[in-house]
Amino acid sequence: MNKDMLLDALGKIDDKYIISAQRRLDGSCRIRRIPRRVPFAAAVIVVLLMSTFTMAMAFNEDFRNAVFKFFRVSTPDQVLPMEEDPDSSEPIKIIGETSIDDTINVLYVRLNEIYDCGRGGIISLYDFETRERAYAYTITDKGLNRLEPHCASLEYKWKDTLYRILFDWYEDGGTIYADAHSFDPETSAEWSVHAVDGTSGLVGITLSYGSQLTYEACPLLYDPGTQTLYDITAPCEALRSQAITDISFSEDASGLLAECGYLDRKVYYYDIAASVLYSLEEWADMPVTGAWFIDKDTVCCISETDGGMTCRTIALPAGECTEIFSSLPELEAGAGSGIRFTGGRYALMVEENRDTYVYDLKTGEYAPIDGFQFPSEDVFTAGNEDGSKILFARNDPGSAGSGLAVSEIGILDLEKRIFTLFTREGYEIRQEETLGWFDKDRVMIQAAADDYRGGYLYLFTIK
Repeated sequence: MNKDMLLDALGKIDDKYIISAQRRLDGSCRIRRIPRRVPFAAAVIVVLLMSTFTMAMAFNEDFRNAVFKFFRVSTPDQVLPMEEDPDSSEPIKIIGETSIDDTINVLYVRLNEIYDCGRGGIISLYDFETRERAYAYTITDKGLNRLEPHCASLEYKWKDTLYRILFDWYEDGGTIYADAHSFDPETSAEWSVHAVDGTSGLVGITLSYGSQLTYEACPLLYDPGTQTLYDITAPCEALRSQAITDISFSEDASGLLAECGYLDRKVYYYDIAASVLYSLEEWADMPVTGAWFIDKDTVCCISETDGGMTCRTIALPAGECTEIFSSLPELEAGAGSGIRFTGGRYALMVEENRDTYVYDLKTGEYAPIDGFQFPSEDVFTAGNEDGSKILFARNDPGSAGSGLAVSEIGILDLEKRIFTLFTREGYEIRQEETLGWFDKDRVMIQAAADDYRGGYLYLFTIK
């Protein structure tokens, strides 16, 4: 990867890259990835016609002059060498820290027990004998912080099925961490748990059953502080009576996007506090085929028709609609100009000559990325949890190792307006199995250890 070859489709995100790496191995490695929910076609790809693009740029001269900087780190990341006699007395240990050109901070962590990385940036360790979670850690610039688990044991009956929900949650400085799921193959009943933007203090729980045309879901909220479980849709028969097939909470858990139905598909915004349901189709005045929260106060809606794609935003709670663009055809891979969504507030716009701009969906403003060009070849890309940063990675197909062989990493910070690119050396030292986001700010690489009970974690932070 170089500054002329950096991005490919945001629709080709994470799973393909990670799973293909697993298949290149012997299949026995533990592949864990940080879950990130992007509701309702957040990876929709559309083309923005050049005439429309040029006109929009003319109306946003001030923002256009705020160029996104391209920064190439001259010194490569040199992977920490193998330890001659690893100390296994501690379950987790920081074994090295490196600063690359005072720009990239790299932290090396060794884990001597079975572990997993959860949403929001915690490491859960498991008891070797029982395989039960024992405790967890957060990693800060001050070191490791051990978190003790709190166990939640809940029961809820829905659709004549009794769901027994058992999970651990953790608290650190007012932030809640929770990430668990369970599936019964005999009944197809499933529940999943995740913290709703941990600072909200609430945990989202999704119950579901069935598959494809019989699939339905029920959203719940759990307050760990009061140990109270809320059936948030119970007061709203208009929503409760429909087959909910997909849900997404706002960052403060004040609202919910719900996709309902199969053949006659509808998308709604549900005001949880007021127990009031609103049709996004009525607010946007168009059929809605994709929608997501830009922030807690704004929903982005996409409509796909024979005439092309239309994008409109809805301001909450008033429902004020603003059209961003309309009647645009879909982008064909590797050709033309276009726009690609990140699942958050920002999108990437590409001209015919591959020059790339950042597009703010809330304001409709644009700014170019200096020296950054959109490639036509495959490059791994993954947005972080809130869509404010994008990870780009390129591997070395000629590496003698059997791991991912990640040779170059780029991070586009859409809020600070900078793209940072650096290379890596020595990646063949350990078998690197997983690449992704550890939390919203740090990129992680997981590497295997000779003892399957543990492994290594590399964390990359742009200073």
